[in-house]
Amino acid sequence: SRVGINRAADIAKELLAYARPSTDKYTLVDWSKLINGALSLLSHKTNQYQIKVICEPNSTMLGQAVKLEELVINLVHNAMDASLPNGSIEVCVYKWQGCTVLQVSDQGDGMDANELARATELFYSSKPMDY
Repeated sequence: SRVGINRAADIAKELLAYARPSTDKYTLVDWSKLINGALSLLSHKTNQYQIKVICEPNSTMLGQAVKLEELVINLVHNAMDASLPNGSIEVCVYKWQGCTVLQVSDQGDGMDANELARATELFYSSKPMDY
């Protein structure tokens, strides 16, 4: 079916992206600017939700800004998929034990034990194939 072909094409693109070595340089990333940029790219969808961003002052770290922005986009997109319209989503960045923590919270139903066990598998999705 067309849906299966589209899903296969998406997986192939993701495989190619992961297989290519990154040429991005590590730079000082300002989390507040990065998160706001990611939300701007999702603006066609974010107006349906109550999104709150909480960043500790001067939240920065060395990293690959493009990859981190992609991460934020994916996490926020997943939070929107899990939430009802007008639901609350919170994006927080803070330091904990010398590490930078990015936390995205929503009011979705969460994951059962099986989904949680597979959540870090590359290309795992609990969404239906025709999604």
